[in-house]
Amino acid sequence: MRSHQLTYSLAVINIVGFALLGMAAMQGWIERAIEADVTGLVYVIFGVFVIGFVICASRVVALDNELCRLHQGRTTRLEAKSGIFDSRSEHLPEALKARLWNNIAVVRQFASSLVMLGLIGTVVGFIMALSGVGPKTVGDVAGVQAMVAQLVSGMSVALYTTLCGAVLGLWLTVNNRLLAIGTATLYSDILARHGRL
Repeated sequence: MRSHQLTYSLAVINIVGFALLGMAAMQGWIERAIEADVTGLVYVIFGVFVIGFVICASRVVALDNELCRLHQGRTTRLEAKSGIFDSRSEHLPEALKARLWNNIAVVRQFASSLVMLGLIGTVVGFIMALSGVGPKTVGDVAGVQAMVAQLVSGMSVALYTTLCGAVLGLWLTVNNRLLAIGTATLYSDILARHGRL
């Protein structure tokens, strides 16, 4: 792996992502999603994405620095801090693997939460849409107009929250995949360096 390849990959992936987000904003799609979502779930979904993205990006950069240190022949911070290579136990690879993979589990959880929040928005939207439907409103002309407005509002919430959760969840999953690739590389390279591979 070349020097700082993970950081460069992170930058390219997210420049494209933010460019697409900017294009969506220029088309008015983001404003439409925010206006249609009367529940505020779009804000929650975006907030969860930002937190997950910041955690993921900081871990990718830290992991990339560890890889550079390792490839330069220097002791990585992980090796120095943990001291797991001080003994010759056969359980050391598993301990290293657990420590490294635990680092990416939280980002995967954030990505899953985005999709789940989108699905919760779908359910909330359907509940809102169907809450205006009743036997009394169907027979009344003014009631039908209010019922249709309630249906449209609920369906807007359902569709926009699902779309936001799915798109941002996919974006964070791509970033998480980059983190997983770097973690696997660091794991195998450290084991190879210590003759454990």
